[in-house]
Amino acid sequence: RDWKQYKIIVHALKSTSLMIGAADFSEKAKRMENAAKACDEEILLAENEKFMEEYQAILKVIQEY
Repeated sequence: RDWKQYKIIVHALKSTSLMIGAADFSEKAKRMENAAKACDEEILLAENEKFMEEYQAILKVIQEY
């Protein structure tokens, strides 16, 4: 629950995903970044698992490309 470090990571994911055309994921990363800034554990804990599943799916597509 190191939300400061988490915020840094999702900020990078937000920017990078936007650059590769994954705008929907970038918006989700923005939501997670804002929740981390606010230390909103309710959102972070409720949405992180799905967020990470989507991240893994994007990585898989990139690796297959």
